[in-house]
Amino acid sequence: MMPIFIDLNDKKVVIFGGGELGGWKAKKFLEGGCKKILIASKNFSEEIKSLEEGVEIIQRDLTKGFEDLLEGAFIVIPATNDEKLNNLIIEKSMKRGILTNHKKGDLFLPSVVRDGKIQIAISTGGQNPAVSKYLRIKLEEFLKMELRKMRG
Repeated sequence: MMPIFIDLNDKKVVIFGGGELGGWKAKKFLEGGCKKILIASKNFSEEIKSLEEGVEIIQRDLTKGFEDLLEGAFIVIPATNDEKLNNLIIEKSMKRGILTNHKKGDLFLPSVVRDGKIQIAISTGGQNPAVSKYLRIKLEEFLKMELRKMRG
């Protein structure tokens, strides 16, 4: 794995799944500056319904087709509660060369510590998110302390 930072301003991110995981992923991409997020699902959580700027919601039964939604996608996130459907989305996305965020995909989202222009990414390669979260919290605490000292 190679940690990189990507400007997502004009990149299309497609999230399949309107539940808690889809909402969490959408928020992470919005925090990262993504302004073109498409979320497709049969049903949506209230959290997803409340997302506005930069988010397009498409309500449909994905088991009846989804490939048209892959057009122009830079990143795809299969986050449905149907593992068979997720696997099909992964297969179709990766065949098209689209970065795919899933344990069977080729893109892992790190925990990110942000303070102004400083960004630190932490990843366990999807193996232990709790460790990433713990380290993120500790780094946030450290940075706040050190930056306060520097600013006087």
